[in-house]
Amino acid sequence: MSTTLRLWTVKLLRALGLKRFRAQSGINQPFICHLGDSNGENPFYNFTSSRAEIVLMSSWCRQFDEPVVLDVGGNVGFVATQMAQLLRDRSPRIFSFEPVPFTFELLSSSVRLLGLEEMVYPICSALSDAPTLARITYSKRDTMFAQMSQAEPNERVGSNSAWCSTLTVDQVNEAIGKRPALIKVDVEGHEVKVFEGALKALSGDDAPGICFESNPVTLAECQTSVRELVAALADFDLYYINDFEHQRMKFGEPVADLTSIDWVCNIFAVPQTDAGRQRWSQAVSEAASTLGSFRK
Repeated sequence: MSTTLRLWTVKLLRALGLKRFRAQSGINQPFICHLGDSNGENPFYNFTSSRAEIVLMSSWCRQFDEPVVLDVGGNVGFVATQMAQLLRDRSPRIFSFEPVPFTFELLSSSVRLLGLEEMVYPICSALSDAPTLARITYSKRDTMFAQMSQAEPNERVGSNSAWCSTLTVDQVNEAIGKRPALIKVDVEGHEVKVFEGALKALSGDDAPGICFESNPVTLAECQTSVRELVAALADFDLYYINDFEHQRMKFGEPVADLTSIDWVCNIFAVPQTDAGRQRWSQAVSEAASTLGSFRK
């Protein structure tokens, strides 16, 4: 089925009042397509949706037995549920944090309808630098743009708002009792605060790998910057994954100066340890091979 036909299929099913349906992703795994939300629909007509990040994160996690993953910014659950299925034989525990009540319901239904409750744990909370209450602004049509509010809500991301609780990564670590193998962070400019709440988790020889989005615009909206993002990850080597502009840098290419990249992209941070570098070498090699086997 062509991309155009898939787009029209989505429009037709939406017009008929269908809320969601089960489909096959570009990673050859089932997922729940949530109609009415651009992010929920995207994997149905865009086979490359989050593909590189998911394959790379899964390749990293395959080097651990029963890996713990913190999915910070879980959205409707596409990333978490795809990873769970790719890592099924490793018995992962994926804690998926989604603070928007509306979006959290979609995330929970994705996990339930795919039968992944034993591997993916939806949690209706945000992660930040301190436990508190915060306001979040969002759109029911474009859930991927939800953002923690500063002094005033950001009208760019939507007209809906809700209050949510926040935890820190270090609090979550203590509660779980096991350091994560991987932390994925996509929180529309709030990334620095997440890392500031993870000082213990990101230190030491067994520090996790990190997959995160670097977006100069959303960071500025949250009164931080790419420079602060780099400072928070000073003990990590950075590597390029992908972007939304036809791959402006090569997959797996070292990033010497993230502050020089003024476009939105996904980055993988590798602990500057022998174990971290060995895992990266294996993960990026396996991921590149896997990605090369998929259709465009």
